[in-house]
Amino acid sequence: MLIRHNLISNQTDFTFLLIRMAVGIYLVSSAFVGGFLSIMDPMDYGHTYFEILTALQASVGIMLVFGLFVRIGSAMLICIFAFSFVEYGLNALDQIMLLGVSFALLLRTSSKYSVDNLLLKRKNISSTQKFDINRMFLPAIGITFGANLVWLGLVEKLLAPNMFATVLKEYGLSPVGMSVDMAVFGAGLVEIVIGLFYMFGIRMRMVSAIMLGVLVSTVVVFQENMIAHIVMFAIVVMFVINNKDPITGIKMEKILPIIRKMKNVMLLRMYAN
Repeated sequence: MLIRHNLISNQTDFTFLLIRMAVGIYLVSSAFVGGFLSIMDPMDYGHTYFEILTALQASVGIMLVFGLFVRIGSAMLICIFAFSFVEYGLNALDQIMLLGVSFALLLRTSSKYSVDNLLLKRKNISSTQKFDINRMFLPAIGITFGANLVWLGLVEKLLAPNMFATVLKEYGLSPVGMSVDMAVFGAGLVEIVIGLFYMFGIRMRMVSAIMLGVLVSTVVVFQENMIAHIVMFAIVVMFVINNKDPITGIKMEKILPIIRKMKNVMLLRMYAN
């Protein structure tokens, strides 16, 4: 039992380190290129808050990378994300997963792989306290990451398919026997379904493995910036390691009977007509 507890503890600490480092690197990179929560779209140097926003992102990123005053950095990141609505409007939802990560890090107790742990000397936290406080860590990330995928599937594919259709035509990636428009619709639908799986905690490891393959192919095939997707990579790897979370994990055995009943009702109505 003690060995199992130590393995779970080490796994949790590694997960915390992985997410922290990924978000920290993303923020520092965003500040370096002059972006605002974005690697690909730098701000205008004449922007009113250019120096303040880049300095804040760099500061929070460094704090997270080294695990120094993580909760303060997380609170600052929540404020930065809130301000992004002023800058981008609803387009700020493109990075809503950062909000979930911020809350998750804010709720998380000190990890042994951090400067905070060395300064505060919290190596002897009881297992009960650790579970009670940290059990929201995975759900907060999973729900917002899922919402992020649903949002991107809607606004970048289903509602505005032209950009993704152009990419498919450029790389000649439309499946054989399928039109580009249908391929875009299918990709958007798959992204939304994966997002819903994350939001409801269904088959987290399987879905994360699929999502990891999608991210790798995106970087390799489309030659996209790896840093731009580093937070997504960290999240899916985290769920591959941790399987399902303790709160939102829904057993498929409980869902399948409901799906069968819905299918039977639909078939009865279809044949009745």
